[in-house]
Amino acid sequence: MTLVVRQRNYSSPTLVGDLLLTAKTNEQSYILPAIGQDITRFIPAGKARPVDLAQKLYIFGDNVGIVVTGDVGEIIKLLEDLQPFCSAGWPPEKIIEEARAYDYSNFKESSYMLMIFDNSQVAVDGMIRVTEATYGGGFDSEDNPFFKEWRLGGSGSLAFEELVNEERQFYSSFSEDDPRSPIVKNGALFSRLLSEERYFLKPLDARYGGGYEMAFYDGTRLQKLNNIAYILQTGKYDPEGKVAIELPLMINYYRYEGNDLYITAIELHDLHISHEGDIQVMTATQLKAGCLRIPQLVRGERAESAEVKSFETCSVGLGFVIHAPNENWFKPSCYSGTQALAVSFSFEKKEVEIRLHREFQEYIATKFSEAYPNFTSAPLT
Repeated sequence: MTLVVRQRNYSSPTLVGDLLLTAKTNEQSYILPAIGQDITRFIPAGKARPVDLAQKLYIFGDNVGIVVTGDVGEIIKLLEDLQPFCSAGWPPEKIIEEARAYDYSNFKESSYMLMIFDNSQVAVDGMIRVTEATYGGGFDSEDNPFFKEWRLGGSGSLAFEELVNEERQFYSSFSEDDPRSPIVKNGALFSRLLSEERYFLKPLDARYGGGYEMAFYDGTRLQKLNNIAYILQTGKYDPEGKVAIELPLMINYYRYEGNDLYITAIELHDLHISHEGDIQVMTATQLKAGCLRIPQLVRGERAESAEVKSFETCSVGLGFVIHAPNENWFKPSCYSGTQALAVSFSFEKKEVEIRLHREFQEYIATKFSEAYPNFTSAPLT
């Protein structure tokens, strides 16, 4: 059902949760935003399959975050009970005391992790003080070379840990202790996970995925990563070593309105390339677009279709799946939060525009060549 993660991230702790809800059922088909078609026919009978999407990451007040995993009914009751004192502005110690005193006699198949940021005290290493509490299985603190240290919970934790711990080369414009670093890391990582889901169904096999949320502390309040697009594409190497992009190409765009998450999924079936100085402009007009409203799990509502709206953003993740002549698969991913890469969609024109600066394009190509000098299978994120 779930993947939930607390990442230490050197000086910038974050919370991560997936959106997938699964059940062992043979009921109706289900279409996930990253895939764009029903894939339940590929799931063997008797195995858990996607049945819905919901937010499992919650922010109470300005500084309290909770991620949950397990039985839906248990989780809804827990969140209803915890919300009043988590939103009351109490000191971290009092919130933890109340959480530990909670009656967990009916909370048997679930787990949660609570993280409280306290801007009034700063630890010796310069990190904002964070107080944590966990209940249920998982969430053991472990060292991790990519995120320094983390806690994992949920059915997808082992598969996620295996993927993140792959040998990799990671490049960033920010130092490890820069608060923007976890956004870059997770933006690239989510792109990789969504491309794995779209082209290989890999996260779904481990019962997690469907989409991802991230909460980070900006110095004054806890907030979710918003207004971000993920471009998921596949391609093949030709004999000259160039990558030919294959269509359709998928874009997932995430935005929040109030407590609801909206994911706009756009499948591109054409791509016309032009240039404006140093900017490569890729335009698509043959496309399929849809939107899902994804509620908070605590409300007990199902995800449902919503109005498709125009958008534009320069917070963009790229997830590639590249097939080489030697039958290797290369899965580089990256993230940009600048005008070097921008995506826009006009509902009125039924048109998508992707703008890519030449310097960023060359940077990606150079780092890819450094990471795969002999076309090894080590992923680049």
